Amino acid sequence: MDSADDDVRWLLARIDTLATSDHRARSAGYLYPGLFQTRVASHLIFVLIDDDGIDVVRLLHERMDAAAHLAEDLPPDR
Repeated sequence: MDSADDDVRWLLARIDTLATSDHRARSAGYLYPGLFQTRVASHLIFVLIDDDGIDVVRLLHERMDAAAHLAEDLPPDR
């Protein structure tokens, strides 16, 4: 197995943890209201959390411009 396979496993494990336990993600409300983020190695997972669970909005490498990419994925401020 290579590093990319390991990264995918870690990312999926973190998403599962977010969905099934107390949410351990930091607020990213400065980018979008109600948005949260968590880091896995050199990647960021952006999610919206509500009473029904989580919606994964975007997975990005830490070097990518989060604000620009999230603008493509999220509707205007709610």
